Amino acid sequence: MATTSTDGSVKIWDLNDAGEPRLIKQRKMKTGILHCSSFYHDSPWILACGSSKGDVVVWDTSENLKIVETFGERVEGALRPDLNECNQDDKDDLTMRQIDEEDEESDDDDDF
Repeated sequence: MATTSTDGSVKIWDLNDAGEPRLIKQRKMKTGILHCSSFYHDSPWILACGSSKGDVVVWDTSENLKIVETFGERVEGALRPDLNECNQDDKDDLTMRQIDEEDEESDDDDDF
C-alpha cells in the first residue's frame, strides 16, 4: 500500500505481516503537498502521485532493493524485477518524471 501526505512524501507499507503495518520505504517527491497516488494497473511497480502544484510524478519503485525484496515474490514471474538492477545502496536517486503542460500539449498533437 502507498500513502501520500502533506509533507510531500510517499510511504510504501507492507500490510502482509500480522499486526501493525510495516513501513518499507519513505520518499520525498519534492513537488509540494501530495493529494493522491495510484499504482499502474499493468505494472505493480509504477506509482503516480498528484501534487498541489498540479504535477503528476511517476516513481518506478522496482528500482529500490528493499521494496523489491519485500514484494517481489508476491507478483507473477514476468513482472518480477531483477534484484541485480535494483538500487543497492538505497539512495533516493530513483527515476521520477514530472508531467507538465508541455508534455500534455505535445501529446495532443498525436491525436487522430
